[in-house]
Amino acid sequence: MSTRFAAIDQELQQQPELFKLTHLLSISFDPDYDTPKVLRSYGAANTGRYTDETFQHWEFATGTKDEVKGIAQFFGMRYFHDTASGEENVIHTLRTAVIAPDGRVFKVYWGNEWKPEEAIKDLTTALEKK
Repeated sequence: MSTRFAAIDQELQQQPELFKLTHLLSISFDPDYDTPKVLRSYGAANTGRYTDETFQHWEFATGTKDEVKGIAQFFGMRYFHDTASGEENVIHTLRTAVIAPDGRVFKVYWGNEWKPEEAIKDLTTALEKK
């Protein structure tokens, strides 16, 4: 998922007008592990801007367990903690949402079969309809 977001972020940087009208947000469903420090490191590795990343365009976030649960429920996601391997892993479905400028959900991609070009097209369409 982050590889696709990285491709979107890079393409949007090539389109300054679209870049300034968009914002990317990746949400972790493992708030116990994904602390701000872990997310900062993970995010900078995905953007490729290790020392100068400001996260002004693409943020990496989590929340309390209740907040994460609420977001998951809103988007129809399922997640659970799996300890069968001896380690604590969070297994979850995937959702990517395009949110229009008015705050409404414009499009939801289920899973990770979508392509970055599709998302950019939908971002552009959502912005045109504002």
